[in-house]
Amino acid sequence: MRAIVLDGAPADDLTDELAMAVLAVELELTSVWSKEDRRIHKSALKAQAARFDAFVPGLRKALRDSYLASRAVGGGWSA
Repeated sequence: MRAIVLDGAPADDLTDELAMAVLAVELELTSVWSKEDRRIHKSALKAQAARFDAFVPGLRKALRDSYLASRAVGGGWSA
């Protein structure tokens, strides 16, 4: 998953690796991308996020918003 960012742009298709790498950044999975990793590879991560958005417009933002909303209430979906 990290290789798609670290080794450069892969094929022009949407791949599982691209989706996992981008979503790991959006969900702030520090076991995959530490804060330092996100800072160092910021431009490459942005480029991959843009590629992902071209394939699945709106999904990345919706998932991030959903995750952040659930985190704000203690990690659950109830009110």
